[in-house]
Amino acid sequence: PGHQPSVQVADPIFLGGPVGTEVVFALVERAVSPGKGALQVAPDLYLAIEAETVDRIIEKESDHARFLLGMVVWRPGELQDEMKRGLWYEMKTDPGLVLRKKTEGMWEELVQRSEDSASAI
Repeated sequence: PGHQPSVQVADPIFLGGPVGTEVVFALVERAVSPGKGALQVAPDLYLAIEAETVDRIIEKESDHARFLLGMVVWRPGELQDEMKRGLWYEMKTDPGLVLRKKTEGMWEELVQRSEDSASAI
């Protein structure tokens, strides 16, 4: 609330998962790391978790970012097991899609893309 640049961000904050919901994370599209503690999750897509780095993204490049509260955490091997059981879809990362401003219907679109890709094999 006291961070003035945050007030200027018009986009919503998304729920990333049930763990760590007191912390704001940022997914940001850029060719190089946005700063300390950022993890590259795909080509041209970074996850910023350090407060200082997230604040800098809010201040200087919020139009190329998506902000989230919380995350999902799996035990070792749990995600792989869920993938084998068909509980998750896997597809090529597209930063433009991940950060798309219009999110209405995105889930259905992604499911359709994944099903189309799986049936093409």
